[in-house]
Amino acid sequence: MMKNLGLPAAIIAILASSRPSISQDAFLPIEQVVTTLADGRPWTVNAPDGKKLSFTFNADHTASIRGPLPVPLSITWFVGGDELCLATPKGAKCLRFQQVPGGLQGWDDDKKDMKLVR
Repeated sequence: MMKNLGLPAAIIAILASSRPSISQDAFLPIEQVVTTLADGRPWTVNAPDGKKLSFTFNADHTASIRGPLPVPLSITWFVGGDELCLATPKGAKCLRFQQVPGGLQGWDDDKKDMKLVR
């Protein structure tokens, strides 16, 4: 039985249902993500907040981030299940990745996150 919730509730329902959704099989296997990213060459990163950064992932599980700060930030990365996780001073951020033209699109649950391109 449906109740008349009014226009505000209808708008919220429409917006909630329009969130991007991605099929689980659209994500790359974590082994492919690691092989692609951890080659020691820089990636241009488009962050969700609009910042452009440069990430370099190394096979030894280290990485460097260059961006708005005058000195690079050294971090580590690790595999957490089917996600690549970045261990930063603020904590770990884990993402799954999808192949896109020119690079990889990171996803934080069902939200698009950083995009890495070359």
